[in-house]
Amino acid sequence: MQDRSTPGIIVYGPSGCGKTTHAVALAAHFGKSRIVDDWAPGGRVGDDTLALTNFPHADSISFVDAASDAGIKLSPRRVVAIRSLSKSM
Repeated sequence: MQDRSTPGIIVYGPSGCGKTTHAVALAAHFGKSRIVDDWAPGGRVGDDTLALTNFPHADSISFVDAASDAGIKLSPRRVVAIRSLSKSM
């Protein structure tokens, strides 16, 4: 788990992939106490923040990678669908 003083985390993925559903588990894993859903590129992300977005960003991590890192189990079929949709973003 990361220290709370680390920079905020931005997680991206297509709408409906599970970002919001798993936000609390992701925030706990990354040591973040605040969750911002529907973050827009250019917005500020505080050190204690997990930001969720539909837009890939240079400093972001994909939902599939974040979920895997946090130990969240996604079905192989879902992972393929999410990655396919993410490529078209």
